[in-house]
Amino acid sequence: MKSLWKNNFKPMATNTPKDIVQYQCSSLNELTKGIIIARITEYSEPIPSYAKRDQGPTAQGSLGEVPGGGFTFEFYISSIATPNYKYRVMYLQYGVSLYPLTIVMDETIAQELQSNQEVACPDQESFEAVLAKILNSKKVSTVISALLGNAAKETRAAV
Repeated sequence: MKSLWKNNFKPMATNTPKDIVQYQCSSLNELTKGIIIARITEYSEPIPSYAKRDQGPTAQGSLGEVPGGGFTFEFYISSIATPNYKYRVMYLQYGVSLYPLTIVMDETIAQELQSNQEVACPDQESFEAVLAKILNSKKVSTVISALLGNAAKETRAAV
């Protein structure tokens, strides 16, 4: 017998959506001299807008990649002065092929951007474009400014 598999498999040479957001987390940390903490972490609960949707049976069934399955992360912002507070900016969900991916953003951000709360990104370029809009939204800027102000107040009080 002979193998029927093609033998030219190559790994995908791309950053995962998680890698892209993780880089933004590091960038924000640098920009704020470590005061603001941005994190992307695995999320195992149903995403709120997904929980409302009846997905019904699929051809894939319980075999592997299913709608609403794959990799799910939450992206949030906190600060060193407020370790018990986090502002959830968005959820990310994607499968092993990375794209399309789904972003479920905070409702306030979606309203500001005049967007649906849930956005599908077919490729890395569209994901980075939506991510840039979210990160530069007035709501995210306001949260960061408030956290910086709170941290400054905490620092002054400690002195």
